[in-house]
Amino acid sequence: MTRYIFEAYNTTMPIFWLVFSLLFSPIFALDIDSQGEIGLGLRLFEGDDLSQTQDQQLMLFVENQAKTTLEIGEFKLGFISRVDSKEKDRSFFALTETNFLYQYSNQLQFIAGYKLFDWSELEAFHPADQINSRNFDSHFYDYQKFGELTFGGEFFYEGLKAGLYFFPYFKKPHYPSQRSRLGEQYDVQESYIQDGSQVDEDQKVFQMGLSVESDKRPSSEGDFWRVHYLRLVDRWRVLYGTHQYTFNGANNTYTPNRASAITTSPNAYHALMNQLGGSWQYRLDDWVLKTEAATRWYSEGSTVLTKRGLRTVVDHTEVGLGVEKKFSTSFGEATSFLEFGGLFDLNKRTRGELSYLQRDLVLGSWLNLDNQDKAHLKASVMLDLERSKEYALEVLGKQRVNAIWSVESGLRYFYAPSSTTIPSNLEILHKDSYLFTRLTRSF
Repeated sequence: MTRYIFEAYNTTMPIFWLVFSLLFSPIFALDIDSQGEIGLGLRLFEGDDLSQTQDQQLMLFVENQAKTTLEIGEFKLGFISRVDSKEKDRSFFALTETNFLYQYSNQLQFIAGYKLFDWSELEAFHPADQINSRNFDSHFYDYQKFGELTFGGEFFYEGLKAGLYFFPYFKKPHYPSQRSRLGEQYDVQESYIQDGSQVDEDQKVFQMGLSVESDKRPSSEGDFWRVHYLRLVDRWRVLYGTHQYTFNGANNTYTPNRASAITTSPNAYHALMNQLGGSWQYRLDDWVLKTEAATRWYSEGSTVLTKRGLRTVVDHTEVGLGVEKKFSTSFGEATSFLEFGGLFDLNKRTRGELSYLQRDLVLGSWLNLDNQDKAHLKASVMLDLERSKEYALEVLGKQRVNAIWSVESGLRYFYAPSSTTIPSNLEILHKDSYLFTRLTRSF
Protein backbone atom coordinates (compact mmCIF):
# COMPACT_ATOMS: atom_id res chain seq x y z
CA MET A 1 0.00 0.00 0.00
CA THR A 2 2.87 2.39 0.81
CA ARG A 3 4.33 1.74 -2.63
CA TYR A 4 0.89 2.46 -4.17
CA ILE A 5 0.71 5.86 -2.41
CA PHE A 6 4.15 7.05 -3.37
CA GLU A 7 3.89 5.85 -6.96
CA ALA A 8 0.70 7.89 -7.42
CA TYR A 9 2.22 10.90 -5.64
CA ASN A 10 5.46 10.74 -7.63
CA THR A 11 3.47 10.47 -10.88
CA THR A 12 1.03 13.32 -10.22
CA MET A 13 3.22 16.00 -8.67
CA PRO A 14 5.95 16.19 -11.35
CA ILE A 15 3.23 16.64 -14.00
CA PHE A 16 1.67 19.43 -11.94
CA TRP A 17 4.94 21.35 -11.48
CA LEU A 18 6.08 20.71 -15.04
CA VAL A 19 2.93 22.32 -16.46
CA PHE A 20 3.17 25.23 -14.06
CA SER A 21 6.84 25.94 -14.72
CA LEU A 22 6.51 25.54 -18.50
CA LEU A 23 3.69 28.06 -18.55
CA PHE A 24 5.18 30.73 -16.34
CA SER A 25 8.81 30.26 -15.29
CA PRO A 26 10.40 31.22 -18.63
CA ILE A 27 8.64 34.56 -18.45
CA PHE A 28 8.70 35.49 -14.77
CA ALA A 29 10.87 34.71 -11.78
CA LEU A 30 8.10 33.29 -9.64
CA ASP A 31 7.65 33.06 -5.93
CA ILE A 32 5.20 30.14 -5.77
CA ASP A 33 3.02 29.51 -2.73
CA SER A 34 1.75 25.93 -2.77
CA GLN A 35 -0.21 23.76 -0.39
CA GLY A 36 -2.10 20.51 -0.68
CA GLU A 37 -2.76 17.08 0.71
CA ILE A 38 -2.47 13.45 -0.24
CA GLY A 39 -4.12 10.60 1.57
CA LEU A 40 -6.07 7.38 1.75
CA GLY A 41 -9.83 7.12 2.14
CA LEU A 42 -11.90 4.08 3.11
CA ARG A 43 -15.70 3.66 2.96
CA LEU A 44 -17.46 0.60 4.38
CA PHE A 45 -21.13 0.32 3.43
CA GLU A 46 -23.92 -1.64 5.03
CA GLY A 47 -24.23 -4.92 3.11
CA ASP A 48 -26.97 -5.01 0.49
CA ASP A 49 -26.52 -8.59 -0.83
CA LEU A 50 -26.22 -7.31 -4.41
CA SER A 51 -23.34 -8.68 -6.46
CA GLN A 52 -23.17 -5.69 -8.83
CA THR A 53 -22.52 -3.09 -6.10
CA GLN A 54 -19.27 -2.43 -4.25
CA ASP A 55 -19.62 -2.37 -0.45
CA GLN A 56 -15.97 -1.47 0.23
CA GLN A 57 -14.10 1.42 -1.38
CA LEU A 58 -10.42 2.28 -0.93
CA MET A 59 -9.17 5.41 -2.62
CA LEU A 60 -6.06 7.51 -2.97
CA PHE A 61 -6.73 11.24 -3.30
CA VAL A 62 -4.55 14.25 -4.06
CA GLU A 63 -5.51 17.92 -3.82
CA ASN A 64 -3.18 20.81 -4.54
CA GLN A 65 -3.41 24.57 -4.93
CA ALA A 66 -0.55 26.82 -6.00
CA LYS A 67 -0.47 30.53 -6.69
CA THR A 68 1.94 33.31 -7.44
CA THR A 69 1.34 37.05 -7.29
CA LEU A 70 2.71 39.51 -9.84
CA GLU A 71 2.31 43.24 -10.27
CA ILE A 72 -0.41 42.74 -12.89
CA GLY A 73 -2.34 40.01 -11.12
CA GLU A 74 -2.34 36.51 -9.71
CA PHE A 75 -1.84 33.07 -11.24
CA LYS A 76 -3.48 30.03 -9.65
CA LEU A 77 -3.18 26.35 -10.50
CA GLY A 78 -5.18 23.75 -8.59
CA PHE A 79 -6.58 20.27 -9.08
CA ILE A 80 -8.20 17.33 -7.34
CA SER A 81 -7.61 13.70 -8.25
CA ARG A 82 -8.94 10.39 -6.98
CA VAL A 83 -8.05 6.77 -7.72
CA ASP A 84 -10.09 3.92 -6.22
CA SER A 85 -8.54 0.45 -6.05
CA LYS A 86 -11.92 -1.25 -5.50
CA GLU A 87 -14.17 0.68 -7.91
CA LYS A 88 -12.36 2.03 -10.96
CA ASP A 89 -15.32 4.20 -12.04
CA ARG A 90 -14.82 6.42 -8.98
CA SER A 91 -11.46 7.64 -10.33
CA PHE A 92 -11.27 11.14 -11.82
CA PHE A 93 -9.04 14.18 -12.31
CA ALA A 94 -10.43 17.73 -12.33
CA LEU A 95 -9.12 21.28 -12.25
CA THR A 96 -10.35 23.53 -9.45
CA GLU A 97 -8.89 27.05 -9.12
CA THR A 98 -6.73 27.29 -12.25
CA ASN A 99 -6.94 30.82 -13.58
CA PHE A 100 -5.31 34.20 -14.07
CA LEU A 101 -6.71 37.22 -12.23
CA TYR A 102 -5.68 40.46 -13.95
CA GLN A 103 -5.81 43.54 -11.72
CA TYR A 104 -6.63 46.39 -14.12
CA SER A 105 -7.17 48.93 -11.34
CA ASN A 106 -8.27 49.13 -7.73
CA GLN A 107 -11.85 48.99 -8.95
CA LEU A 108 -11.69 46.55 -11.86
CA GLN A 109 -10.26 43.06 -12.33
CA PHE A 110 -10.64 40.32 -14.95
CA ILE A 111 -10.50 36.55 -14.59
CA ALA A 112 -9.87 33.78 -17.12
CA GLY A 113 -9.68 30.07 -16.34
CA TYR A 114 -11.27 27.53 -14.04
CA LYS A 115 -12.93 28.97 -10.95
CA LEU A 116 -14.73 27.72 -7.84
CA PHE A 117 -17.74 29.82 -6.85
CA ASP A 118 -18.96 29.82 -3.25
CA TRP A 119 -22.39 31.42 -3.22
CA SER A 120 -23.84 29.43 -0.33
CA GLU A 121 -24.35 30.52 3.27
CA LEU A 122 -25.94 27.36 4.66
CA GLU A 123 -24.58 24.01 5.79
CA ALA A 124 -26.99 21.58 4.09
CA PHE A 125 -29.12 23.62 1.63
CA HIS A 126 -27.61 25.46 -1.33
CA PRO A 127 -30.30 27.12 -3.50
CA ALA A 128 -27.97 29.89 -4.68
CA ASP A 129 -24.76 27.91 -5.17
CA GLN A 130 -25.44 26.33 -8.57
CA ILE A 131 -22.57 27.21 -10.92
CA ASN A 132 -19.97 24.51 -10.39
CA SER A 133 -20.50 20.89 -11.40
CA ARG A 134 -20.18 18.38 -8.58
CA ASN A 135 -18.93 14.93 -7.76
CA PHE A 136 -22.21 13.10 -7.12
CA ASP A 137 -20.26 10.26 -5.54
CA SER A 138 -19.78 12.33 -2.39
CA HIS A 139 -22.00 13.47 0.49
CA PHE A 140 -25.14 15.25 -0.75
CA TYR A 141 -24.95 17.95 1.96
CA ASP A 142 -21.73 19.21 0.43
CA TYR A 143 -20.90 17.65 -2.93
CA GLN A 144 -17.27 18.05 -4.00
CA LYS A 145 -16.92 20.84 -6.57
CA PHE A 146 -15.09 20.99 -9.90
CA GLY A 147 -13.71 24.20 -11.38
CA GLU A 148 -15.88 25.96 -13.98
CA LEU A 149 -14.27 27.45 -17.09
CA THR A 150 -14.92 31.16 -16.59
CA PHE A 151 -14.22 34.43 -18.37
CA GLY A 152 -15.39 37.59 -16.64
CA GLY A 153 -14.83 40.79 -14.80
CA GLU A 154 -15.47 42.14 -11.30
CA PHE A 155 -16.08 45.79 -10.44
CA PHE A 156 -15.77 47.32 -6.96
CA TYR A 157 -17.46 50.58 -5.99
CA GLU A 158 -18.26 52.08 -2.57
CA GLY A 159 -18.71 48.84 -0.68
CA LEU A 160 -20.29 46.92 -3.57
CA LYS A 161 -18.93 44.22 -5.84
CA ALA A 162 -20.49 43.46 -9.23
CA GLY A 163 -19.47 40.47 -11.34
CA LEU A 164 -20.21 39.49 -14.93
CA TYR A 165 -19.16 35.95 -15.90
CA PHE A 166 -19.34 33.83 -19.04
CA PHE A 167 -19.15 30.03 -19.05
CA PRO A 168 -18.52 28.69 -22.58
CA TYR A 169 -18.44 24.99 -21.73
CA PHE A 170 -20.64 22.63 -19.73
CA LYS A 171 -18.51 20.59 -17.35
CA LYS A 172 -20.33 17.32 -16.70
CA PRO A 173 -20.77 16.14 -13.11
CA HIS A 174 -19.14 12.93 -11.97
CA TYR A 175 -22.01 10.45 -12.01
CA PRO A 176 -21.99 7.45 -9.63
CA SER A 177 -21.61 4.20 -11.52
CA GLN A 178 -23.73 1.06 -11.38
CA ARG A 179 -21.36 -0.31 -8.73
CA SER A 180 -21.69 2.74 -6.49
CA ARG A 181 -23.88 2.71 -3.37
CA LEU A 182 -24.48 6.49 -3.59
CA GLY A 183 -26.96 6.66 -6.44
CA GLU A 184 -29.49 4.63 -8.42
CA GLN A 185 -26.96 2.14 -9.85
CA TYR A 186 -26.78 3.66 -13.33
CA ASP A 187 -23.95 3.52 -15.86
CA VAL A 188 -24.55 6.86 -17.61
CA GLN A 189 -23.85 6.61 -21.33
CA GLU A 190 -24.04 10.17 -22.72
CA SER A 191 -24.83 13.63 -21.36
CA TYR A 192 -27.30 15.80 -23.26
CA ILE A 193 -28.27 19.46 -22.90
CA GLN A 194 -31.95 20.35 -23.29
CA ASP A 195 -32.81 23.83 -24.56
CA GLY A 196 -36.50 23.88 -25.19
CA SER A 197 -37.26 21.13 -27.69
CA GLN A 198 -33.60 20.90 -28.73
CA VAL A 199 -31.50 18.04 -27.35
CA ASP A 200 -27.77 18.42 -28.01
CA GLU A 201 -24.74 16.32 -27.08
CA ASP A 202 -22.34 19.24 -27.69
CA GLN A 203 -21.02 20.52 -24.36
CA LYS A 204 -20.18 23.95 -25.81
CA VAL A 205 -23.05 26.24 -24.86
CA PHE A 206 -23.50 29.92 -24.02
CA GLN A 207 -23.93 30.42 -20.26
CA MET A 208 -23.56 33.53 -18.15
CA GLY A 209 -23.97 34.91 -14.66
CA LEU A 210 -24.41 38.34 -13.11
CA SER A 211 -24.04 39.11 -9.40
CA VAL A 212 -24.08 42.15 -7.11
CA GLU A 213 -23.02 41.80 -3.50
CA SER A 214 -21.61 43.62 -0.51
CA ASP A 215 -17.88 43.97 -1.05
CA LYS A 216 -16.53 42.00 1.91
CA ARG A 217 -17.58 38.82 3.66
CA PRO A 218 -18.99 39.47 7.14
CA SER A 219 -16.47 39.66 9.97
CA SER A 220 -17.42 39.71 13.64
CA GLU A 221 -19.77 42.60 12.88
CA GLY A 222 -22.10 43.56 10.07
CA ASP A 223 -23.98 41.58 7.47
CA PHE A 224 -23.59 40.27 3.94
CA TRP A 225 -25.90 39.98 0.94
CA ARG A 226 -25.79 38.91 -2.71
CA VAL A 227 -28.29 38.87 -5.60
CA HIS A 228 -27.66 37.06 -8.87
CA TYR A 229 -29.00 35.98 -12.23
CA LEU A 230 -27.81 32.85 -14.05
CA ARG A 231 -28.45 31.43 -17.50
CA LEU A 232 -26.86 28.07 -16.98
CA VAL A 233 -27.11 24.38 -17.77
CA ASP A 234 -28.67 22.85 -14.65
CA ARG A 235 -26.05 20.68 -12.95
CA TRP A 236 -28.19 19.42 -10.04
CA ARG A 237 -31.58 18.34 -11.37
CA VAL A 238 -30.77 15.55 -13.82
CA LEU A 239 -33.20 13.34 -15.75
CA TYR A 240 -31.88 9.82 -16.38
CA GLY A 241 -33.43 8.03 -19.33
CA THR A 242 -33.76 8.55 -23.08
CA HIS A 243 -35.43 10.94 -25.54
CA GLN A 244 -35.54 8.17 -28.14
CA TYR A 245 -38.68 6.12 -27.55
CA THR A 246 -41.88 5.02 -29.29
CA PHE A 247 -45.51 5.21 -28.27
CA ASN A 248 -47.71 2.12 -28.42
CA GLY A 249 -51.27 3.35 -28.86
CA ALA A 250 -52.80 -0.09 -28.39
CA ASN A 251 -51.92 -0.29 -24.72
CA ASN A 252 -50.98 3.37 -24.14
CA THR A 253 -47.35 2.67 -23.20
CA TYR A 254 -43.93 4.05 -24.13
CA THR A 255 -41.00 1.83 -25.12
CA PRO A 256 -37.37 2.97 -25.24
CA ASN A 257 -35.52 2.27 -28.49
CA ARG A 258 -32.75 0.79 -26.34
CA ALA A 259 -34.13 -1.38 -23.52
CA SER A 260 -31.42 -0.60 -20.96
CA ALA A 261 -31.87 3.18 -21.48
CA ILE A 262 -34.34 3.38 -18.58
CA THR A 263 -32.87 0.66 -16.36
CA THR A 264 -29.10 0.27 -16.10
CA SER A 265 -27.58 2.40 -18.89
CA PRO A 266 -29.51 5.67 -19.32
CA ASN A 267 -28.37 8.98 -20.70
CA ALA A 268 -28.20 12.07 -18.47
CA TYR A 269 -30.27 15.13 -19.46
CA HIS A 270 -29.44 18.61 -18.18
CA ALA A 271 -31.82 21.46 -19.01
CA LEU A 272 -30.77 25.02 -19.76
CA MET A 273 -32.23 27.11 -16.95
CA ASN A 274 -32.70 30.71 -15.88
CA GLN A 275 -32.19 31.37 -12.18
CA LEU A 276 -32.84 34.52 -10.18
CA GLY A 277 -31.83 34.37 -6.55
CA GLY A 278 -29.89 35.70 -3.65
CA SER A 279 -28.52 35.14 -0.17
CA TRP A 280 -28.31 37.14 3.03
CA GLN A 281 -26.44 36.78 6.30
CA TYR A 282 -26.78 38.90 9.43
CA ARG A 283 -24.70 38.69 12.60
CA LEU A 284 -26.05 39.73 15.99
CA ASP A 285 -23.56 39.06 18.79
CA ASP A 286 -23.13 35.26 18.85
CA TRP A 287 -26.16 34.63 16.60
CA VAL A 288 -26.06 34.40 12.81
CA LEU A 289 -29.21 34.51 10.66
CA LYS A 290 -28.97 33.15 7.11
CA THR A 291 -31.21 32.72 4.11
CA GLU A 292 -30.86 31.66 0.48
CA ALA A 293 -33.49 31.52 -2.23
CA ALA A 294 -33.67 30.94 -5.98
CA THR A 295 -36.44 30.70 -8.52
CA ARG A 296 -35.77 28.68 -11.68
CA TRP A 297 -37.58 28.59 -14.99
CA TYR A 298 -36.93 26.58 -18.13
CA SER A 299 -37.97 26.64 -21.76
CA GLU A 300 -40.62 24.07 -22.49
CA GLY A 301 -38.47 21.07 -23.31
CA SER A 302 -38.75 17.68 -24.85
CA THR A 303 -39.83 14.89 -22.55
CA VAL A 304 -37.48 12.17 -21.34
CA LEU A 305 -38.61 8.59 -20.79
CA THR A 306 -37.31 7.49 -17.39
CA LYS A 307 -37.97 4.40 -15.30
CA ARG A 308 -40.67 6.46 -13.54
CA GLY A 309 -42.39 7.40 -16.82
CA LEU A 310 -42.29 10.49 -19.03
CA ARG A 311 -40.66 13.43 -17.29
CA THR A 312 -39.65 16.99 -18.13
CA VAL A 313 -38.05 19.83 -16.19
CA VAL A 314 -40.48 21.97 -14.18
CA ASP A 315 -40.24 25.59 -13.02
CA HIS A 316 -39.87 25.88 -9.25
CA THR A 317 -38.52 27.87 -6.31
CA GLU A 318 -36.07 26.68 -3.66
CA VAL A 319 -35.64 28.32 -0.23
CA GLY A 320 -33.20 27.74 2.61
CA LEU A 321 -33.36 29.34 6.08
CA GLY A 322 -30.89 28.95 8.93
CA VAL A 323 -29.74 30.20 12.30
CA GLU A 324 -26.41 29.62 14.09
CA LYS A 325 -25.37 30.19 17.70
CA LYS A 326 -21.81 30.23 18.93
CA PHE A 327 -20.97 29.46 22.54
CA SER A 328 -18.11 28.34 24.76
CA THR A 329 -17.92 25.06 26.66
CA SER A 330 -15.39 23.54 29.04
CA PHE A 331 -14.13 21.48 26.06
CA GLY A 332 -13.77 24.31 23.54
CA GLU A 333 -15.69 26.57 21.16
CA ALA A 334 -18.98 25.20 19.76
CA THR A 335 -21.49 26.24 17.10
CA SER A 336 -25.01 24.87 16.81
CA PHE A 337 -27.19 25.35 13.74
CA LEU A 338 -30.79 24.80 12.69
CA GLU A 339 -31.77 24.92 9.01
CA PHE A 340 -34.89 24.45 6.92
CA GLY A 341 -34.91 23.85 3.18
CA GLY A 342 -37.73 23.30 0.75
CA LEU A 343 -38.84 23.15 -2.88
CA PHE A 344 -42.01 25.05 -3.80
CA ASP A 345 -44.38 25.30 -6.79
CA LEU A 346 -44.12 21.53 -7.24
CA ASN A 347 -46.23 18.58 -6.17
CA LYS A 348 -44.94 16.09 -3.62
CA ARG A 349 -44.00 13.46 -6.19
CA THR A 350 -41.98 15.87 -8.33
CA ARG A 351 -40.20 17.32 -5.29
CA GLY A 352 -39.14 13.84 -4.27
CA GLU A 353 -37.80 13.02 -7.72
CA LEU A 354 -35.77 16.24 -8.02
CA SER A 355 -33.82 16.17 -4.77
CA TYR A 356 -32.87 14.25 -1.65
CA LEU A 357 -33.88 17.38 0.26
CA GLN A 358 -37.39 18.67 -0.57
CA ARG A 359 -38.98 19.72 2.75
CA ASP A 360 -36.44 19.03 5.49
CA LEU A 361 -35.07 20.23 8.81
CA VAL A 362 -31.39 19.85 9.76
CA LEU A 363 -30.10 20.28 13.32
CA GLY A 364 -26.42 19.99 14.13
CA SER A 365 -23.40 21.19 16.04
CA TRP A 366 -19.63 21.59 15.63
CA LEU A 367 -17.18 21.44 18.52
CA ASN A 368 -13.57 22.57 18.21
CA LEU A 369 -11.79 20.98 21.14
CA ASP A 370 -9.38 23.21 23.00
CA ASN A 371 -6.44 20.83 22.90
CA GLN A 372 -2.99 20.82 21.39
CA ASP A 373 -3.99 18.96 18.24
CA LYS A 374 -7.16 20.99 17.51
CA ALA A 375 -9.63 18.12 17.27
CA HIS A 376 -12.91 18.84 15.49
CA LEU A 377 -16.22 17.07 16.14
CA LYS A 378 -19.51 17.35 14.28
CA ALA A 379 -22.95 15.77 14.63
CA SER A 380 -26.17 16.46 12.70
CA VAL A 381 -29.59 14.96 12.05
CA MET A 382 -31.86 15.56 9.05
CA LEU A 383 -35.62 15.09 9.43
CA ASP A 384 -38.02 14.95 6.50
CA LEU A 385 -41.05 17.09 7.32
CA GLU A 386 -43.28 15.39 4.72
CA ARG A 387 -42.32 11.78 5.37
CA SER A 388 -42.22 10.96 9.07
CA LYS A 389 -40.15 7.79 8.63
CA GLU A 390 -37.22 9.43 6.82
CA TYR A 391 -34.11 10.76 8.51
CA ALA A 392 -30.33 10.88 8.14
CA LEU A 393 -27.60 11.06 10.77
CA GLU A 394 -24.01 12.22 10.47
CA VAL A 395 -21.27 11.95 13.12
CA LEU A 396 -17.62 12.68 12.39
CA GLY A 397 -14.39 13.67 14.07
CA LYS A 398 -11.08 15.00 12.78
CA GLN A 399 -7.81 14.91 14.71
CA ARG A 400 -4.33 16.13 13.86
CA VAL A 401 -1.72 13.47 14.55
CA ASN A 402 1.20 15.89 14.15
CA ALA A 403 2.10 18.93 12.05
CA ILE A 404 1.52 17.18 8.72
CA TRP A 405 -0.67 14.12 9.40
CA SER A 406 -4.36 14.07 10.32
CA VAL A 407 -7.12 11.48 10.50
CA GLU A 408 -10.88 11.88 10.00
CA SER A 409 -13.52 9.22 10.72
CA GLY A 410 -17.28 9.15 10.86
CA LEU A 411 -20.64 7.55 10.18
CA ARG A 412 -23.44 8.54 7.80
CA TYR A 413 -26.70 6.72 8.43
CA PHE A 414 -29.80 6.85 6.18
CA TYR A 415 -33.24 5.54 7.06
CA ALA A 416 -35.98 5.95 4.44
CA PRO A 417 -37.93 2.78 3.63
CA SER A 418 -39.72 3.00 0.30
CA SER A 419 -43.48 2.58 0.00
CA THR A 420 -43.29 2.11 -3.79
CA THR A 421 -41.45 -0.23 -6.15
CA ILE A 422 -39.28 2.64 -7.48
CA PRO A 423 -37.73 4.67 -4.64
CA SER A 424 -37.16 8.43 -4.83
CA ASN A 425 -35.61 11.20 -2.66
CA LEU A 426 -33.80 9.81 0.39
CA GLU A 427 -35.36 6.37 -0.22
CA ILE A 428 -32.60 5.85 -2.80
CA LEU A 429 -30.03 5.78 0.04
CA HIS A 430 -32.00 3.52 2.39
CA LYS A 431 -29.62 0.80 3.69
CA ASP A 432 -26.68 2.61 2.08
CA SER A 433 -25.28 3.81 5.41
CA TYR A 434 -21.51 3.73 5.69
CA LEU A 435 -18.48 4.24 7.89
CA PHE A 436 -15.61 6.29 6.49
CA THR A 437 -12.08 7.24 7.44
CA ARG A 438 -9.40 9.39 5.80
CA LEU A 439 -5.69 9.52 6.57
CA THR A 440 -4.18 12.70 5.17
CA ARG A 441 -0.69 14.11 4.80
CA SER A 442 -0.41 17.86 4.18
CA PHE A 443 2.39 19.34 2.07
